[in-house]
Amino acid sequence: MEEFLVILVPAAAAVGWWGGRWYYTQKFLERHTQTIRQGYCKGLNYLLSEKTDQAIETLANLLASDIETIETHVALGNLFRRRGEVQKAIEIHEALLARQSLNGEQKATAQFELGLDYKRAGLYDRAELILANLADHPSYRRPALELLLQIYLQEKDWLKARSCVSQLNRFGRAPNGETEAQLLCELADEALKARQYAVADGRLDEALEQDSRCVRAVLMKADLLARDGYFRPALDLLKTVETIRPDYLPEVIKPLIRCHDQLGLPHNELSAYLDRLAAKCRHPKIVIALAELIEADQGQPEALAYLRDAAVAKPSIRLMAALVRMLAKAESGGDHRTIYLGLGEALDQLAQQQPRYRCSQCGFSGQELHWRCPSCRHWDTTVPLE
Repeated sequence: MEEFLVILVPAAAAVGWWGGRWYYTQKFLERHTQTIRQGYCKGLNYLLSEKTDQAIETLANLLASDIETIETHVALGNLFRRRGEVQKAIEIHEALLARQSLNGEQKATAQFELGLDYKRAGLYDRAELILANLADHPSYRRPALELLLQIYLQEKDWLKARSCVSQLNRFGRAPNGETEAQLLCELADEALKARQYAVADGRLDEALEQDSRCVRAVLMKADLLARDGYFRPALDLLKTVETIRPDYLPEVIKPLIRCHDQLGLPHNELSAYLDRLAAKCRHPKIVIALAELIEADQGQPEALAYLRDAAVAKPSIRLMAALVRMLAKAESGGDHRTIYLGLGEALDQLAQQQPRYRCSQCGFSGQELHWRCPSCRHWDTTVPLE
């Protein structure tokens, strides 16, 4: 009996000690968990109330007591980045990435957030290096490629941007409408500025192979052909715009007339073509060009009648200015001519204040044709206005 007590008493003491330790540990964990939950709720309330500074302070305090929670570090780093304190965000995400206990998915999350930090800080080389490692990760492949594309576009590294677009095309359309054809046009433009005409020609051929409807490539290729004296192929290429992108027909008129003149083709052939275009797209540039041909072939009264009817059918400041200028030419002299000339100048000034192009994506408008909208950064969305 005494031997049994010798064994039982220490065992009972050990069980009591362990039970007490477990009890107080559970109590501590409950209080600790409750504190963390309260902290999260408090931080969330600050965020919902758009009190970012208080939210950051609250979540920062949680890091000391909740150091194992990956999500806390990610969220706090994101808040610092959003507030513009990128260096603090970098420090948090770098410390997170340095942990040896991260699994594959957690490591990828930390890398992606750090890549965002580097990009926001303008450290494009570091961002590129870390995001390139995620280009094959199932969860982060697309967002990593989209961020890399933004970097390459910012740096005007068109070749790398093209590679990104090629990979993104596997998941659907690139985020801002980027296409390989547009990027090849950028490469062609660089070659033209360097007077590397053969290189530019090759890039444009590639662009048209990638997208035969790329009107930018069509216009650039036609211009290059005309520069080398190949006016017939240039003319045929320009005429394809009527079917592929009729909204860009106004951009075709000037080079198209040049090709006709260089080839010595009869005016009535060009007039018939412009008449068909005007019926499809009542743009002032087309109507005015046709009126000038009518004036040259049939005389001023017929041209004035055509311009008058066009201006009545679809009023436009540019059409009115062209009509007044033609009326001034019809007057040999005197007060009427002076009045018409002054009125024409006034209308021209008004026309110059009107936007000529508008982005269909964001509504940005201006006097120049931008193949990439300066406002929303979308490609191939800026079209001529009627």
